[in-house]
Amino acid sequence: MFPLPKKVIRVFVVGVVVFVALAMSCDRQKCHRDWADSGMPVRWGPVIDCQVSPSPGKWVPAKSYRETP
Repeated sequence: MFPLPKKVIRVFVVGVVVFVALAMSCDRQKCHRDWADSGMPVRWGPVIDCQVSPSPGKWVPAKSYRETP
């Protein structure tokens, strides 16, 4: 096998970084958009995922929290 040129490797790495950044940005946008009408504070992080705060100082995963009318 022949070694890949450094330029090809750099382009691949930049492409992967851009793809991951776009995916994370889309997840963050979806989290905030889904909970915008709830009136609760919302936060998102790559490790903590989407969280809402039903009471001050208490953060719960958004996928585990259900609003009742």
